[in-house]
Amino acid sequence: MPTWSAVPASAASVPGVVVLHDVLGMSQDHRNQANWLAEAGFLAVSPDLYYQGGRLICIRQVIRDLTARTGPPSMT
Repeated sequence: MPTWSAVPASAASVPGVVVLHDVLGMSQDHRNQANWLAEAGFLAVSPDLYYQGGRLICIRQVIRDLTARTGPPSMT
């Protein structure tokens, strides 16, 4: 899965954050938010959740999985 990683300047152990994009997908604003968090001292990772075919295919599959009550297990 393609990701944008933003690393803080400190080499010490730092907290990590996963930055999720909105429905429009990966954008420069999304990467800027990760960079801003890194400047604040966080290790920020931003995955491109649409990497396997784009926004429409992903949203359509999520709706199908929800309707059929199938799909990958959630992490909750």
